[in-house]
Amino acid sequence: MPAYGTLWVAGHWYAKEHRDTVATLLPLAMSMIVGSAVCELISSGSFYVLSGRFAHTTVAEFASQFARYFPRSLVTLTFYAGLAALAHVTGYAARVVMATHNNGNTSA
Repeated sequence: MPAYGTLWVAGHWYAKEHRDTVATLLPLAMSMIVGSAVCELISSGSFYVLSGRFAHTTVAEFASQFARYFPRSLVTLTFYAGLAALAHVTGYAARVVMATHNNGNTSA
């Protein structure tokens, strides 16, 4: 729960920053990277320390594992965010088309 909570907090922060402009892509990227990194640290870190599968846990070993797995989780998050962005742009375009279509139809 705490790991997924960090993603929620990052998304909640970004929602306040979001505008329908390209300028908010930087805050989006920052919130995704930071939220995902903290989520991965909590999730993988707690597994690494608490699972009992690793007899001698060291920060260096964990850092090595983090560097190995974090890019993959970031790519997955980016994929799903890309799907959401595509749905958002498609919905926005559909609303614009419908508004244009409805404004052109006047009945007497």
